[in-house]
Amino acid sequence: MNRVEYKDNIKKTLLHVPIENGNSLYLQYYKQFREIMIDTLESKFQPTFRQKMFALIFIAKKIYPHFNKQNQNTNLEPIEEGLSLIKNNEFLNLMTETYEKIPMENNAALILINEIILSKALGGKNRLQYNSLVESSIKSYLNDIKDYSVSKSETHNIFQIPVRFSEPFFDAYKSRKSEFEKLFSNRMDVYMERYLVNLLFQDPYIHFDDLMLYFRHILLKAAIIRFLIIGHPSIIHLITQTKQEEKSMQELDAIAVEIFSVCERIYRNTPMISKVSQALGLHDFDSLAHLTMLIHL
Repeated sequence: MNRVEYKDNIKKTLLHVPIENGNSLYLQYYKQFREIMIDTLESKFQPTFRQKMFALIFIAKKIYPHFNKQNQNTNLEPIEEGLSLIKNNEFLNLMTETYEKIPMENNAALILINEIILSKALGGKNRLQYNSLVESSIKSYLNDIKDYSVSKSETHNIFQIPVRFSEPFFDAYKSRKSEFEKLFSNRMDVYMERYLVNLLFQDPYIHFDDLMLYFRHILLKAAIIRFLIIGHPSIIHLITQTKQEEKSMQELDAIAVEIFSVCERIYRNTPMISKVSQALGLHDFDSLAHLTMLIHL
């Protein structure tokens, strides 16, 4: 997936003279703030896209009371103060260290996974490719659980996982994720950084009331794609390799292209993401802690 092209005529530091029309700083400085986010995602200072996104949502949390669609305040000082952190290496190091110490909480992750499972129904009967991807991923994780048989499960429906298997399901996911990232974490970072940069153009934050809602939206899109890539049945073969090989990379790229393509069609043509995002909102998923879980997944 290639990055979209754009004219590199915007100063890549902090906010300066507004170049966009609008009745709020949130709209007036749209392109400039977008460039700051792109610079952060493409920077090599922080090694992983998760660390970069954690730094961005931390800053977003700091400035969003002053930087949102409804705020008519013209005082740039609190916004500049927050954004200046993204150029501060000491801050970025602190964000990297802090993120790595935050564990993935089982409850939050299970809420996320449950919403991904439920998203199958939102795909509708005409979204068979997406539904099939979700189903095959869930089956793949369930097959890793000892004593669980999809064909002999109590419900005969993999989308009604018995309560006693909820924790083992999450453990199976974490185990698969760990094995995957030993070999392919750098490759996944490339996928995610390019994808999120593209989203900044194709799905801009000015369509949302504030930055926290926007980050929930784009992080959810990315999390579903990661969950489906790692859960793809063909991944099991790839993570049994003792080392990265060009053929393995090509196979992973093919899986990723398929999932990105199918998911983007669903994202564009159905209200699925909006509905799942709203459901997460009921669980306070626009807080810094819960957005961090979206980055973790």
